[in-house]
Amino acid sequence: MSEAYETTMKAKFLFLVIASLLLFITGAMAQAYYYNVSNTFTQNGYTYLCEVDASGLVHLYNQANVYVNDDDLYKNGDSLSLATRKALFDWELPVISGVNYFESRNRILAIAADVLSPNLITGDTELSIRVTVNTSTGKVIEVGFWFLNDDPFATVPVSQYREIEQRIKADSAIWFTLSDFGKQLNRIKLEFDYEP
Repeated sequence: MSEAYETTMKAKFLFLVIASLLLFITGAMAQAYYYNVSNTFTQNGYTYLCEVDASGLVHLYNQANVYVNDDDLYKNGDSLSLATRKALFDWELPVISGVNYFESRNRILAIAADVLSPNLITGDTELSIRVTVNTSTGKVIEVGFWFLNDDPFATVPVSQYREIEQRIKADSAIWFTLSDFGKQLNRIKLEFDYEP
């Protein structure tokens, strides 16, 4: 081959590498962060609320959720004593028995991984998935999400969080065995951290 042809090919190759690199960098910088401020997202017949606090912590949840900011109560409506609340917080008073806790937790995290895998989220990041459990059936009745607004999870559209919620609630293998104390409560909240 002639020297001019080799020089032309090297120049074309170098141009392609630089152009590809610029496109990649532009795409990475243009990543949309959907949850910078508190907002309401209405799509395809469902509404999600996004609450962002001063530290940038995002709470994303279905507007239909009724146990979002409620107090721990007994089924009869009585409040839990301070001592009982402390025992719950310290896990000294279990609400779930271990029969299928880990299987259900693992299924919830697997659903999150499956739905979020196309987003290629990596790094030191965490998505907290909070589920509300019905104390009569042991089934998940509500799902909410917590993450930081400058976190890769803030680039995930609401539709994917909706898919996670729907799949968790529909999965017949996700259910929790309640302790005797847990059966006395109006609902149980559990939190699981997904780390890609």
